[in-house]
Amino acid sequence: MKKYIKRLLEEKFSPYFIMASFLLRIGISLPFKFKSHGILLRMHPSSITLGIWRGHYSIEADKVIIDKLIREDFICFDVGANIGHLSILMAKKASNGLVFSIEPQPKVFAYLLDNIQINNIENIIPINIAISEENGITEFYSFNYADDQSALVIDKQWKFKMVKVLSLRLDSLLKILKLNKIDFLKIDVEGAELLVLRSLGEYISKVKYIWFEFIEENYRKFNYNGQQLLDFLDKHRFSVYMLSENGSLYNIKDFQNLKNYSGNLLAVKNEE
Repeated sequence: MKKYIKRLLEEKFSPYFIMASFLLRIGISLPFKFKSHGILLRMHPSSITLGIWRGHYSIEADKVIIDKLIREDFICFDVGANIGHLSILMAKKASNGLVFSIEPQPKVFAYLLDNIQINNIENIIPINIAISEENGITEFYSFNYADDQSALVIDKQWKFKMVKVLSLRLDSLLKILKLNKIDFLKIDVEGAELLVLRSLGEYISKVKYIWFEFIEENYRKFNYNGQQLLDFLDKHRFSVYMLSENGSLYNIKDFQNLKNYSGNLLAVKNEE
């Protein structure tokens, strides 16, 4: 209660914050929709939904990258799709392509399906699984009031719910789907980014663009660091870029330039 009162004071008793907190706690979806960045979202009790509604969760950088890179015939994978907001943006750009929207949390996956439906999107294939280095059944953890931070590994001092989910390697999934390439791969899996990349196996050579979350603190939960992830990408002939505030991309050649950085990076496959 003390933490909530402190946050309430910080938010200056914002009615948006009060309503968002109330919805998260009661866990009930409201029947109305709102529009953001050209897509419709249902008012579901999820952290990202309410963050976008309040203007406290930005997807500006994601939209810039999606608009800049995705072509109409692209095959896209959204690993860690959450409510599907970025999957929908990808699908609108890849109008003659496909988007595979991957989200393991059952509750959040239901929100994703609803958002796809209300946007009348027909080129998204939603898949309710986790991606990791091994095929099988695995434990997945979600926080009560922060489902955007759910992951395969969490700090268990916080309140969480554990569910068993199906986990597949990306190379296994590609074989099942009879696909031999990924044009655009987005990864936001709360620290398991390198596990997802390794799960591609030989298919890593068939990926054109990778838009991924770079947060050292999250990586440490999986016993690796940012340098190891960048070394993996370099080994497989990817150049890494950071998106500047003016929308341009600049090449990251030294890990030291990323010290204390938390955000998204773009990996681009170098031409042979």
